[in-house]
Amino acid sequence: MNEPTIVCPSCKIEIKLNESLAAPLIEATRQQYEKALSQKETDFAKRETAIREQQAALLKEKQSIDEQVLARLKPEREKIAAEERKNARLVLTNDIGQPSGSTQRARPEVGRGTDRPGGIDSQTKRTG
Repeated sequence: MNEPTIVCPSCKIEIKLNESLAAPLIEATRQQYEKALSQKETDFAKRETAIREQQAALLKEKQSIDEQVLARLKPEREKIAAEERKNARLVLTNDIGQPSGSTQRARPEVGRGTDRPGGIDSQTKRTG
């Protein structure tokens, strides 16, 4: 079996690593990786918390904007509704107040020809 080896940086001698020599190096490397992993997990947790806080702030801001829009629209809607009620009352009052025949008299007479040249009356005057 091939045993792991390391090369001495100063004398360039290859040293075989058995468990007794490798154990402290392996443990130190494992601790470094665990520390780095723990740090990354902490960073991720902080980022996640920051993102949640931003989402909550955005939600509150959106609700605030929605409330402001509703507050601005409410008077306008009430104004439009009041105008429509007023117009409906006027139309209803006019319809109720006028007799049914008066609406026909109020309209101009169309097709009789009395109010334009070349109509029926002007033709009868020419022939008659």
